[in-house]
Amino acid sequence: MNYKRLSISIISVFAFVFILEFFVHGYLLEDLYSQTSDLWREKDDFLMHYMTLSQFGFALFVTLLCAFLCCSSTKKCCYTLSALFGLVLASLQVSTYAYMPIPLELTLWWCLTTFVKGTGAFLLATCIYKK
Repeated sequence: MNYKRLSISIISVFAFVFILEFFVHGYLLEDLYSQTSDLWREKDDFLMHYMTLSQFGFALFVTLLCAFLCCSSTKKCCYTLSALFGLVLASLQVSTYAYMPIPLELTLWWCLTTFVKGTGAFLLATCIYKK
């Protein structure tokens, strides 16, 4: 295992996820979140350190998964795994519409964002780790 590439990959994936989620949830979905404001914490009560910790954990997990699954695989195989990883994560978001009183549009945005996050993170980890 190449620890230098592993470290660079973890930091890069974390930065990608942090920026993506900050942009999507902080700007693109702001109006949808305001429509369902009774479901969310007030901005003063938001626990950003837990969110940051979860994003770092995600970056660590994705990079380790990529390192173990793609270390002997072809890049084409890793690209396929990236898309499948994104689809699996996105499919889990569909259920939020069933148990939360939110607009379908918000659920679809979450699905799309999660697909982009999962696929992009796995691709980024693959490109950096398999250099």
